[in-house]
Amino acid sequence: MRINIIKCIIISLCSSFLISILIQHASIFTLIKTSLIGFHETNSTSNIINGGGFISMLPVVFTIISATALTGLLDATNSLNILINKLISSIKNKYDLLKKCSLLSIILNTLTCNQTVGIIIPCKFMKDIFINYNLEKEDLGQCLSDSGTITVPLIPWNINSIVASTLLGVPSINFIPYSFLCYLIPILFLLKSRKTNNIDVLA
Repeated sequence: MRINIIKCIIISLCSSFLISILIQHASIFTLIKTSLIGFHETNSTSNIINGGGFISMLPVVFTIISATALTGLLDATNSLNILINKLISSIKNKYDLLKKCSLLSIILNTLTCNQTVGIIIPCKFMKDIFINYNLEKEDLGQCLSDSGTITVPLIPWNINSIVASTLLGVPSINFIPYSFLCYLIPILFLLKSRKTNNIDVLA
């Protein structure tokens, strides 16, 4: 419905507060306490919904702040430009471009702990190169989504993996080996890209 995400969150919070007060007869104190430290009950049926709360998300918040600061530092010292220019200078064909763009996105996700950087920076520096190789902006978008974006849960210190770990209540290393989609999508994308590039070369 294209409703602003901030409005959606506010509406969701307000409606859940109203339901708790009017239907479940919860007190304001209980709602504030639950918002801060989460929901905790001792009976077995409540185990699946125990947890939550703003305090439990503080490590994620601090990670986001640290990742943003690190990104700013790398940008200010021109470190990212040096890495990107080195990758760009060695591009030889379409497959090489897609492979290097995917690699750049994954490296940025690993270095900065923030998947947003792994999307925005490659878009900024690779857009014109994709045009030079007769590739569309959709190809760039698919390249980033099928490589950098899909692999962030595999990086234990990345925000995406930390959020999943916090919500699931298990260390990242426990679910990473079973995240088959995160492994398969990049491999299939590179195989498809290589096949397409070979067809172009033969043509």
